[in-house]
Amino acid sequence: CYIKGNTKFFAVALTGGGGPVGIFDLDKPGRLDPTCPVIAGHKGLTLDFDFNPFHEHIIATASDDTTLKVWGIPENGLTETITDPLV
Repeated sequence: CYIKGNTKFFAVALTGGGGPVGIFDLDKPGRLDPTCPVIAGHKGLTLDFDFNPFHEHIIATASDDTTLKVWGIPENGLTETITDPLV
């Protein structure tokens, strides 16, 4: 399991290093809610993810389902689970 971040958010793969990815706002510290909204659009484990270095609201994920997906993070962070990628 690992964490990646930018100046606005940090992301962590949930459920042991694969599966859904949680996106959390750096301006909202505290205990994480276990029912928080996530990015959950892969059919397999999420093997890697990274933020776009030029746009803080874009993250790409790669999965063992052999897909790479690009996601948009709303301006105020995730307020509901996202299952449809931008690309």
